[in-house]
Amino acid sequence: MIRPLFAVFIWVALQVCVNAEDTTINLHGILLDEITEQPLAGVTLYGDERGTRLTESAADGTFVVTVPADKKFLTLVSYRVDVVGKSVKVEVKAFSDKPIRIVVERGQRLEVQVRDEKGGAIPNAQVRWSAAGGASAKTDVTGNVMLGMVSRFREGRLSISCPGYKDYDVVGIYAPFYAKNPYVATLVAQGPASTDPGKKDEPNGF
Repeated sequence: MIRPLFAVFIWVALQVCVNAEDTTINLHGILLDEITEQPLAGVTLYGDERGTRLTESAADGTFVVTVPADKKFLTLVSYRVDVVGKSVKVEVKAFSDKPIRIVVERGQRLEVQVRDEKGGAIPNAQVRWSAAGGASAKTDVTGNVMLGMVSRFREGRLSISCPGYKDYDVVGIYAPFYAKNPYVATLVAQGPASTDPGKKDEPNGF
């Protein structure tokens, strides 16, 4: 026979366990290659506004992310050095009982040459690519830098900054135009920094 006080203790303990289980939800998903449609392993997934590392896809491309049960939406950002970073916003409730399917794009590398108005190389210039994947690096002593991976399908934005030069900011760059030849950016010396978000790219040689 179970004593009343002991029975109450067991009931409370069980309730605590149930409530603890109900506070989180495991979301399951899979990452696939856009070309082969095969699973992608070793892709890191980040979440929320702070870019918190959540998990990494397994050998079969699957992943599991644990989120609070009361969370309505979750933003997942996939990253691997040979794919284009992709941001996907999912409704937690909608995927509580079915897998999240994320198809990632195989990108291309983009070579950028940064020159001054006389054609001289500008080393140590910060080159950033955004809007269609993200990449950032500094030019070497020859004024060159190799960015990757950037989208082969969407236009991107190239921003370049270097002390002593005006900021360089161009939108509408289509990376496949520069698959064989580098993109050449000419920086204007001195003067106040400025940007022109409305300026469109004019491919070299077109």
